[in-house]
Amino acid sequence: MLLHSNKHIKNCSTTLRWTSLTLRLLCGRYIQRMKYLLPLLFFILTPVVACELTQEYREARREISTVLRQQYYECTNAVSSYLYWKGVASCREGDILRDCSHYSVDGEAYKALSEHCEVLRGSIEDRVSALQQYAKKSNIEKCKPLE
Repeated sequence: MLLHSNKHIKNCSTTLRWTSLTLRLLCGRYIQRMKYLLPLLFFILTPVVACELTQEYREARREISTVLRQQYYECTNAVSSYLYWKGVASCREGDILRDCSHYSVDGEAYKALSEHCEVLRGSIEDRVSALQQYAKKSNIEKCKPLE
């Protein structure tokens, strides 16, 4: 049994040696290719990186994101508050002094009533579109002029 284990260990170490050698060769080739690819990527991406956003554009982007997020959260908070107080009222029905602090909102009812809030959440594309429309309407420049 011990001899079998030693053979197994020898086979594993041989396999590991071949694997590490293969990885080293592949990584070496990859790095050699990257030497030629990096300058090309830098050249292609330079116009994209060269745009520094203006202060007005950054403020407009922040404001639009805040407004859109706030609308969604206000809607979901209103639904949650409605369901909570409706549950507390039904809990205290007949006994106004009953302790209903343990009451929690039912998840299924919350999902059903808050579906209309999803429209207010919007996607990233909606936010970008709203920002572009606002910037165009307000004559806000996106990029600072290159020096």
